Amino acid sequence: MPKLVHPFRGFKLGSRVGLPVRLLAAALIATGLLVAASGPAAAATVLYVNQSSASCNDSGAGTQAAPFCTINKAASVATAGQTVQVASGTYNELVTVAHSGTAAAPVTLTAASGASVTVSGKADGFKLASKSYVVVQNFTVTGTTSYGILVSGSSQVTLRGNHVSNAGQRASGLTKYGIRLQATTASLVSGNVAFNNSDAGIFLDGTTSGVRVTGNTTYGNARGYTRAAPGIDVRGHNNTIDRNVSHNNEDSGLQFYTGSHDNLVVDNLSYRNGDHGIDDLHSTGQRIISNTVYNNVTAGINVEGSSRTTSAWTTVSTRHAPRATSASTRPRPAGPRSTTTSST
Repeated sequence: MPKLVHPFRGFKLGSRVGLPVRLLAAALIATGLLVAASGPAAAATVLYVNQSSASCNDSGAGTQAAPFCTINKAASVATAGQTVQVASGTYNELVTVAHSGTAAAPVTLTAASGASVTVSGKADGFKLASKSYVVVQNFTVTGTTSYGILVSGSSQVTLRGNHVSNAGQRASGLTKYGIRLQATTASLVSGNVAFNNSDAGIFLDGTTSGVRVTGNTTYGNARGYTRAAPGIDVRGHNNTIDRNVSHNNEDSGLQFYTGSHDNLVVDNLSYRNGDHGIDDLHSTGQRIISNTVYNNVTAGINVEGSSRTTSAWTTVSTRHAPRATSASTRPRPAGPRSTTTSST
C-alpha cells in the first residue's frame, strides 16, 4: 500500500516555497469574505410613492429618487418591516395590501409627514383581506362607490388617523359604511374621522371580536331616504368602544344590535343624533359605563328587547348643549351637574 504524504509536508512557513501556500490561503480567505459580502442586499425599509415626480415609475424600485407612481403598486410589493410613504396628491385608485407583516415588523402605509394624501374614485379606498400586522394611517379617503376602508378576515390591523367620507350613495341598495371590519379580530381603529357616509361611519360585523374602537369622531352619516345610519354600528362581540365622539348622525350615535354581546362601551360622547345617544337592542352582556349623552331626539340610552343582562352606569346631561364649532370639538356638559342613571 503506497504511503500517504501530506501535500504541504516539508514546507516551512518561513521558506520561499511556503510563500505561495500562504498567499493561496490568504486568497481563499479573502475570496470567502468577498463572496459573503456580495450576498443579497437588504430590502429597503421605506418605499416611496409620488405621482407628481417626473421620475416616478411603477416598474422601478420605489426609491426616493425614483418613486412609485401609485400607492397600490407599493402596497403590492411591501413586505414585513417596510413602510410605504406617500407624497401629497389625489390618487384615483383602489389600494389592495398584498402581504402581512409581523408583530415586530408590520407593513405600514402612511402619508408622508406633513403631506395631504387623498384616495378617491374607485370601489374601495383601501382593502385588506386575510392580512395581519398591517397599519394604514393618515389618509383621506373619499368618494368611493363602496366602502372607504374594508378589512376582512384579518387580525392585528391598525387603522389610525384617517378621514373617511362620502362612501356609497344615498339610494336604496347603494349605501356603504365609511370603515367596515368583517371577520376581523384583535385590531385597532383609532383617531379616525368618519363623516357624511351613506351608512354608518364605522361598522363591525357579527364575526368581528377583540377590536378596540377608540378616539374616533363620527358625524353626518345618513342614508337620506330613511332614518337608519348611526355613527358607530357594532354587531360583533367582546369589543371595546371607548372615547369616541358621535354627533349629528341620522340615527343613533352608537348602535349595538341583535347578535352583538359582551362589549365594553365606556367614556364616549354622543349628542344631537337622530335617534338615541346609545341604542342597545337584543344585545346581551353589555357594559355601558361613564358615557355622556345629550340632546338626542329620543332616549339618551335605549336598552330594550332581550338586552336583559346589559348594565348601564352612564352620565347623562339633560341641559341644552352649545353648538359645536367643528367636527373635532368635544364639548363637555357645563352648568348644572348631570344625573347618573343605572339600568339593568
